[in-house]
Amino acid sequence: MFKNYLLLFTMVISINLSAQGIYIWHNENPSFAFLDPETDIPVGGDYAIINGLDYWGYDFTIGSTLPADLTTFDAIFILLGSFCEG
Repeated sequence: MFKNYLLLFTMVISINLSAQGIYIWHNENPSFAFLDPETDIPVGGDYAIINGLDYWGYDFTIGSTLPADLTTFDAIFILLGSFCEG
């Protein structure tokens, strides 16, 4: 998990984000989940990104639709889930 935080922190620092300029587009199948290896709790694909941003104290907006105007955001995380034929 620390590697995820370190990677996310490096990304955040390298693009110099403002506190309000992050949008997480959670465009995943709502039934998609996997077990967090540290807690054995089912989580979605946004889990590591949200935890990393929370850990480093960044404010963000999360939604299931992509806003029409993206100019208010400095960074957009697009979460598309995983491929499943079933």
